[in-house]
Amino acid sequence: QTIARHQASLAAEADADLANTAHSADLPDDSSHRLSVHFRTRPLSIHEEKLGLFQTLFCTRNATQLYYPSFRVLVDSSVDVQQFAFDANYPGDAPNELVYAQSVQRQLHEAIQHSGILTVMCSLTPTGSGKTYTMFSVAEQLVNDLPLDDSDTIQATISIIEIQGDTIRDLSVIPSKSKTSLQCRVMLDDAGVPVLVNVQQHAVTTREEVLDLFHTGFESRSTRSTLKNAASSRSHFICTIRLTSTEDDSLNVTIKLVDLAGSETGSDKKDHDAVRLKESIAINKSLMSLKDCIRKSASTTSATATSSGHIPFRSSKLTMVLKDSLDPTSSQFSSTVVFALAAPTIADVPHTFNTYRYALALKSLNQADDDGAAMDILQHKSAIAGIATGPSEKSTPMAWSRLKLDRWINTQFENQLELYHLLGPKGDPLHYGRPAVEFVLPPWKFIYEMTAQEWVANAKTYGKYNDEATVTAARDKYRKLFIKERATVAAGDGLGGVAGKVTSLALEEDVVPAVSGAGEGKRLTRADIAMAKARAKGAALRAAKA
Repeated sequence: QTIARHQASLAAEADADLANTAHSADLPDDSSHRLSVHFRTRPLSIHEEKLGLFQTLFCTRNATQLYYPSFRVLVDSSVDVQQFAFDANYPGDAPNELVYAQSVQRQLHEAIQHSGILTVMCSLTPTGSGKTYTMFSVAEQLVNDLPLDDSDTIQATISIIEIQGDTIRDLSVIPSKSKTSLQCRVMLDDAGVPVLVNVQQHAVTTREEVLDLFHTGFESRSTRSTLKNAASSRSHFICTIRLTSTEDDSLNVTIKLVDLAGSETGSDKKDHDAVRLKESIAINKSLMSLKDCIRKSASTTSATATSSGHIPFRSSKLTMVLKDSLDPTSSQFSSTVVFALAAPTIADVPHTFNTYRYALALKSLNQADDDGAAMDILQHKSAIAGIATGPSEKSTPMAWSRLKLDRWINTQFENQLELYHLLGPKGDPLHYGRPAVEFVLPPWKFIYEMTAQEWVANAKTYGKYNDEATVTAARDKYRKLFIKERATVAAGDGLGGVAGKVTSLALEEDVVPAVSGAGEGKRLTRADIAMAKARAKGAALRAAKA
């Protein structure tokens, strides 16, 4: 209910913003925009719906919100909300036509106009997040926009390869069983342009021929069954289309469709065999090489390139093949569109954070004014890694002494109510002369878990304080001490509005009256479960001492 209410307010704000501003899906008109990052999530699968999982990603036109538990032990019942803001944000129900029109179509027209290089890349993405589905759709629409069937003066060639570690395979030909088959390689010519050796360049004249070769190559791609996907891509797929003019040198366009293998974390790899584990290591290594090259390319221009600003394109076969797309010293027009995709369930939150950090680094480094601002973004740590490590966390009651908590209670009630009044015999049995028959939570935690009715009842019974409104207001104020806004990324003005702000939402209290009858009763909340675990641990310790 809390998440649904928050999403409704975000949707209303987005609708109001759309009504008050002119809608423009296009990127800025300046040709210096060389890199754009687009975030997309997929719908819930049938299996995920059967498991009762819900969407933790909510996309509006300007941003994407990720909802996840605060991951604190015995603390507040809250959910953290992290905001992403990239060039575009697409929800799971966004039509493929809209995604293509807003992200790739204009870039294609500009690449043809300037005889440049267009690279469309599905990257930064865990397996099972809809990466291949997006690439397939974008590729088909892009091919249908190519000026092939409409002109006799334009010719095209196409090559399709996959990269597995340091091995390159031509997907457009049937693998030969002969041991004398030539090995595919990538080399750099004198101008630093990648050249594929022993890879067939197929001449095509129609869009249909391009699509046929693309589909043939895609179907020949190496896939394996993994923990997250029954047919996971285990290689990097690169389809290169070159358009040239048969009359003169006025047209020389290179289009690269790149579907990178899905990244994986250590938790995914623990269930893989030795072969899958080796593949995962090679995949992640090449992805990190790509990230490093993009990072260094973003801080280098043709005017500032020196021998000290080396970009390690030779660190992997993948970066060598993509060198002409990423090289900032090239005078040729180049535009790169990156799709960052994420699965929408709470089980995929760690993967989503990895995707977010990777994409944020690319987006921010592309627009950062200086290296210092860029490095601040790269050093960003997610909330999962430890959002409660700053000095502000010590201001919450969990770090207070009992004396400080008592003083806070006195201040709220103008010295008319003490802490032990709110605790009552259950929370402070020794004060009331009663033996502690079971584990008792710390005072700060005990009064946090108490309902508003229990605060009012204890104030009346043990403190003779009858102002219910003041008691309820004090309880709300106390609980809000745990719900604080935390900024995990200090994005400067030069970062183009990339946001990493984290806020926390207090969950609605889920109190269900006890129902009499066999097998029925109060529905347990997260707080109830945490308290039950604490009591069970205390009982076990007392039993061990006895």
